[in-house]
Amino acid sequence: SLFLEVLHFPPLFDEMILNVIFGGFLYGFVSVIALKADGSTGGTDFIAMYVSERFHRGIWEYVFAFNVLILLIFGSMFGWAAAGYSILFQLISTQTISRYYHRYSQILVEITTKDPEQVAKQFKTYFRHGMTVIPAYGAYSQSNFFLCKSIVSSYEEREVIERIREVDPECITYTHKVDHFYGRFYRRPIE
Repeated sequence: SLFLEVLHFPPLFDEMILNVIFGGFLYGFVSVIALKADGSTGGTDFIAMYVSERFHRGIWEYVFAFNVLILLIFGSMFGWAAAGYSILFQLISTQTISRYYHRYSQILVEITTKDPEQVAKQFKTYFRHGMTVIPAYGAYSQSNFFLCKSIVSSYEEREVIERIREVDPECITYTHKVDHFYGRFYRRPIE
């Protein structure tokens, strides 16, 4: 609030709607950067992070609903035009956060390898997740191999693949999104 009193920024566009759209996206994007660094913008995202940590899922749609409720009260007291612009701003910013902040998204990583011991050892060294190793038979190659499976955070996907390929460059790896996961799952705490 102090900076808004001291510093003055001219609007980027002459159209109010363009300012709201651009501002909502920019605010959402900056919020994602802060959240990925385990920070907060000091608004309702602080509460959202606490609740999300407790229930292990993003709750940005509820944050949006709460903010809309507050803005509807504001609109009834001070005018609907500003409340409408603010609701549009909130919609764009929370959708941007939901789209780009995936701390609670999980993926299944499946590695096809002939050396499961090395893959499992490398995985266990760098990640705090379990891994299931299943013997398999390749119909095309007519040879034995193993499927190594694990659920990891979407933020860990790239590092998992890089670490596994260090010990088995010939492995075949694929990932896909997990909609629901029930059970114990390690997630690095927010500090």
